[in-house]
Amino acid sequence: MEIFFDGFLPQAFPNATRKKIDDLSDTLYLTIHSPLKNPFEKEGYHDLLDCLNFAIQIKAKIFTIHADYRINKFINFLEDFLANSNYSEIIIGIENIPGITVNEMNEIFNNLNVYPNLGVTFDISHAQLSPIFLKKKEKNAFKYLKNLNAPIMEIHLHNTDGFSDLHSRIREGIIDIREILVYMKKEKDFKGPYIIEYWRENVFNDYLWLHELLKEID
Repeated sequence: MEIFFDGFLPQAFPNATRKKIDDLSDTLYLTIHSPLKNPFEKEGYHDLLDCLNFAIQIKAKIFTIHADYRINKFINFLEDFLANSNYSEIIIGIENIPGITVNEMNEIFNNLNVYPNLGVTFDISHAQLSPIFLKKKEKNAFKYLKNLNAPIMEIHLHNTDGFSDLHSRIREGIIDIREILVYMKKEKDFKGPYIIEYWRENVFNDYLWLHELLKEID
């Protein structure tokens, strides 16, 4: 289960909610998605650090941070952020965002390979929207995955029409999700969590489909 700080921060949780999260921490694989704030500004940096500390407190396994188009500035931010945090107790996942190429993601990790516990939160639909491939209907996400040279810690599952970041259902878009998950299992031996990232009324049937698919390719 992922907690996504979208428009709120840890202090918004009342004590009763924090207790429920604590009670669940031993039975759920919890991950945290950091807020979508500018990490280069003082407030954004502080909020990311606050969310990371919260993630460690509730024993979350992965803390996801969106990559940034300003690659060199983002690398410098990460070096400073990691140096000023107790991140050794959690995995840090850098998520590919729409528009960032696989070469740029590789550049981030080439510069940060001295840091342990650091890997990719691989967003399948965002990979499809990478500009490195010109034809929107091609298998961009699969090409992106095959050229990614960093360890994948978590997978974000949703689909797209190839033009917009729609967060569509797994089977409602142009991406062959099955092909990617088979590759992840067979070629990458992926054992991390799968996060279905769209509205909950559609999730259960897709969860059952995903469950059967993973059993089939195990």
